[in-house]
Amino acid sequence: MVTAWEGIVGHQRIVNALSHAAQADTPHHAYLFLGPAGIGKATIATVFARSLVCDATTNRPCGDCSSCRQAQSGTHIDLLFEEPASQGKGIAVAQVREIQRKLTYRQTGNRFRVVVIDQAGALNTDAQNKLLKTLEEPPDRTVLVLCALHPGLLLSTVRSRCQKLSFGPGTRVMARQHPRRRCIPLYPRCSIVPRPPWAGT
Repeated sequence: MVTAWEGIVGHQRIVNALSHAAQADTPHHAYLFLGPAGIGKATIATVFARSLVCDATTNRPCGDCSSCRQAQSGTHIDLLFEEPASQGKGIAVAQVREIQRKLTYRQTGNRFRVVVIDQAGALNTDAQNKLLKTLEEPPDRTVLVLCALHPGLLLSTVRSRCQKLSFGPGTRVMARQHPRRRCIPLYPRCSIVPRPPWAGT
């Protein structure tokens, strides 16, 4: 069976680095994924997030443990996803405040808690400044992943606190050569799955 990481075509350097960090339990506290829309940032952020909550000791995400099943169904309390409330809207400070409130809850698992902010460039200035506190003092075993089109959309103070990963055009080109692998591998038993509504990038 093709694993979630193997289901990603392209960006091999980034895939290798993130899968190794998840397997070794050594992720950075915050990442900034940069690149054009549709290039695979949200795909990789999703698999990375699942890997960090997976209970298996090898080949994370395994797809079979309780945490993976919860992640697949969208019910894992340690996985938080945020995006603009609607098309063309920004991400408001109230949304960041809600993330921070949820981060005060006790973790349900023994691994990591992960926050993925898709279209992070839509964070308004107040929201970015609010998020800065979490980036500066993240809760224990918490990883934040911001996906954005361009670094200039984010404050320098936000950018400086994230490990930046730049996505080139490889996935888009190679996906056309492998049409059955153009899915987000959230559900490892399915060959093709729909994009989740938050996965804009």
